[in-house]
Amino acid sequence: MLTAVLAVGLLNAQAPAPVPRVAVVISRRVAVSRDLADRLARQVVDALKAGGKAEVMEFDQAEKKLAAAGVPDPSSCLAKRPCLAKLGASLGTPVLVGVDVGALSKDLAISVEAVSSDDGSRLAQRSFLVRASEARVAVPGQLAPFVAATLDALPRPAEPAPPLAPPPPNPLPQARLQPPPAPTDEPRLVTTSPRPEALSAPLLVSSPPQVSRTPSYLAGGAAIVLAGAALALAVDGRLTANSIPANDEAAAGWTHSRAVAEARRANGELGGALGAAAGAAALTALAVTLWPSAATGDSERR
Repeated sequence: MLTAVLAVGLLNAQAPAPVPRVAVVISRRVAVSRDLADRLARQVVDALKAGGKAEVMEFDQAEKKLAAAGVPDPSSCLAKRPCLAKLGASLGTPVLVGVDVGALSKDLAISVEAVSSDDGSRLAQRSFLVRASEARVAVPGQLAPFVAATLDALPRPAEPAPPLAPPPPNPLPQARLQPPPAPTDEPRLVTTSPRPEALSAPLLVSSPPQVSRTPSYLAGGAAIVLAGAALALAVDGRLTANSIPANDEAAAGWTHSRAVAEARRANGELGGALGAAAGAAALTALAVTLWPSAATGDSERR
């Protein structure tokens, strides 16, 4: 009996540390019903759980804990990272995922962002548009890259170092130190090697210069990055603009200064989206221009 108790205690002592937890909240919703926002948040929770690397806190459970801590509605953060980091710290999770959703005609603009609860830094983010009627089928596929990036950014417990193996025994006996040989006056045969000048120098054959496609690849990759940034800024700017009350600011609980600040933020994001789109177009043209010269260099080498 005592042996069994000791064995159970040893197993409990050697159990691995629990994996980090992730909490999911609805960080903002614009012109979308609460029921639809809840269904989208459920899809985010299911996608994170399917990754199998972290325990995920349900969004309704997170809202109950936040309400007990004095935060009745996480969407009051308006998808701002410093506010989301405070929510994650209140929940005790190292990572908080905010779901930002708004309606654009017959489409849904969805943005998901993983924020570190320690410093508010962005760990992963993805923005996309889907048809409202196809959200149940289209959203999981759009979430796959975001889930992979979020799970890879989770802090992992340190693994114990393996014990050092003892050195193998030496099968050979240690050799005894012998004194150096005494110098002698006997003549020794000295051999000389051929002079370096006598050796024939190798014939160097230069190869024709090679033309690299690397500049074209770099320009194309930068164009893709700028295009993604333009899409993210456009979606975020549109969501911010839709959240500003059109008529009575006071009735909506907004101050004039807050409405002006949000309008400036929306204009800045939309302007940044236009600039990023123009940069992406310029880089695409540059990549297309550089590519034929690389192909010409390949044909010349042949």
